[in-house]
Amino acid sequence: MVAKELKRIRAQDTIDTFDTDVVTQEFADELENNDRKLGQQSIELFTKWLKCGLHFRISGEEQRYDNVFQYEFTRRVDNGKRGPYGKDTLIPIDEFTRYFASSIDDLEMEKPAVFTTVPLTFDRVTSQRRSCRLLRVGDPFVDAMEAFSRWDDRGCSYAFWRYVPSYCGEEDPAVFFRFDFVVSPAIAPLKALCERHPGASWNAVLRRTQAIMQPRFTTMWLDSDIERVTGKDDHAKLLTPAFSKGCSGLKEDFNLNRTRWDAATELYDMSLWRDRCAAARETSERLLREQSGLPKWSSECVEKATSQGNQIQQQFRSRLANVPQPHEKLSHAA
Repeated sequence: MVAKELKRIRAQDTIDTFDTDVVTQEFADELENNDRKLGQQSIELFTKWLKCGLHFRISGEEQRYDNVFQYEFTRRVDNGKRGPYGKDTLIPIDEFTRYFASSIDDLEMEKPAVFTTVPLTFDRVTSQRRSCRLLRVGDPFVDAMEAFSRWDDRGCSYAFWRYVPSYCGEEDPAVFFRFDFVVSPAIAPLKALCERHPGASWNAVLRRTQAIMQPRFTTMWLDSDIERVTGKDDHAKLLTPAFSKGCSGLKEDFNLNRTRWDAATELYDMSLWRDRCAAARETSERLLREQSGLPKWSSECVEKATSQGNQIQQQFRSRLANVPQPHEKLSHAA
């Protein structure tokens, strides 16, 4: 009897988490449409980074361009009957096996492929119909890619030279620092919370926290004097366009590889470069705290979390209050 009542309480609690005015067909349609858009956006993002950036090879499960596919980790073959072929996936092989162990399929591969992932898809309906993993937040492959990207400094720290023929300034060359901040909940306090409460689910705590305090993205430019470049600054329009290897006529970008970096040292004093970078980072973090409204946002998130926690607690208390006590059942039987 008690077990059945607890099951009913859990079911009712699930219903209570939804507002009656949003559990409608319109809500379901909007949710489905947003999920479909997310899948399309994910295809573009993953293709740019994994295929074009890291040189993973993509293999369709049933045909070349299939909604269900596998990422193949490859190594260039320098000798063979047809000569050199294939590309090196730009990840150390030991790091790939360490980060992506739960997503590697146990199959024998033909060169240049070394490893392949389990079948994956970006489409939820396809995932259900063909029983393959859906690439969304929480999937081991997605989480592993996030962890690896945070560990690997490629794409996180880089330098490039932008040539603008029309540029006229006091400094030539002019040096600017760009910082891209991702503000998200701190992990250490969440882990400490789960350790104090052994029954707490780490994944549940993390996802609920991320839902309340969704990541915020901020880009900040600093000039060579370590002062912030605002939208009103004349330099802003020259800095805004993303890095592009092609020449647009208005500008041309060059990746500062080893050879070009040596050339740059002839035009710019690099003796204090490390100290200047450290000062720029310290200043950018201070400006982020002072000018981005982070304290207010953090307080709002705390209030939201407290409100949700109190609501859930009240729901459980109200349901448990209706559970028949053992002495009440005995009295009724008597």
